[in-house]
Amino acid sequence: MNASVYYMGVLGGHMAIILHSEFRNLTRADFHVQAEKFIGIAFDVQNQLGRYYSEAIYQEALRQRCEEVGLTPTLKEVRISLSHADFEAYFLVDILAAHGLIVELKAAESLCARNEAQALQYLMLSEVNHGLLLNMGGDQVEKRFLTTNLTLAERRRVNVSQQEWTELGGRSRLLRESVLELIDDWGSFLGVPLYRNALMHLLGGPEVVMRNVPVYDHGRCLGERSFFTLSDDVAVCFSALRANRAGLQGQLLRVLNHTPLRYFQWVNISGHEIEFRTVSQNRLSSGAAPRAGQARDKPRKTDL
Repeated sequence: MNASVYYMGVLGGHMAIILHSEFRNLTRADFHVQAEKFIGIAFDVQNQLGRYYSEAIYQEALRQRCEEVGLTPTLKEVRISLSHADFEAYFLVDILAAHGLIVELKAAESLCARNEAQALQYLMLSEVNHGLLLNMGGDQVEKRFLTTNLTLAERRRVNVSQQEWTELGGRSRLLRESVLELIDDWGSFLGVPLYRNALMHLLGGPEVVMRNVPVYDHGRCLGERSFFTLSDDVAVCFSALRANRAGLQGQLLRVLNHTPLRYFQWVNISGHEIEFRTVSQNRLSSGAAPRAGQARDKPRKTDL
């Protein structure tokens, strides 16, 4: 791997995003020249090796073939590091060819939306506009061209909605402030698991925030489910929904109605829109089941 380190996302002297190789932002025309050359190599590799190998096998085969035809340097697993306070995470770009062609490589039956989201995340973090998603595991090589114009500065521009948020003590305030600080460091549009893992660390780690909560049905315990929590009766939900938020809120209310939890602090990070919302049990309809954990000798009609 290239020994040079390139820094992005400097906030108050803190290096929030670190690129461990040089990334060049190619023009659309130059990108397609490089991409078509790479795709041709990929077809040759699959025609000769077949489709039943791991990503690592195809990755090395493609690297060697690219080097042979002068598409250099071709690097594997190029690291992109992120940090915030004392939290650190990293991603590995499968292939970076000639510093400007980012390739996300798969060896699956077919590509899916999650694969696209992963590749777009690498483009945004490196501020490269164009990338290639490639699957070697199908009947023939499957390719998708990806494009984004979102820079770190653009991803930092967010609208914050918190009209339906209730500050349930210092832990809730810390959660909200930490979300906004993360967005200021890394920008929005990244995957929810990344933000969730960072916030879990900042709030004390899994041993502090993850709790096994009993689930009840008509007063009878069905078992336990692990939740990200701020206290005994406050849980946290993270999402990236652009639509159907009412559907998720309905599901959260069902959880509140069948566990000892009383509140969800819901954080929705969707593009430029950041919403903080408190979902509380008192929004349940009058016909909903009583508080979870209140054991009864027999169910009431309103429970059915």
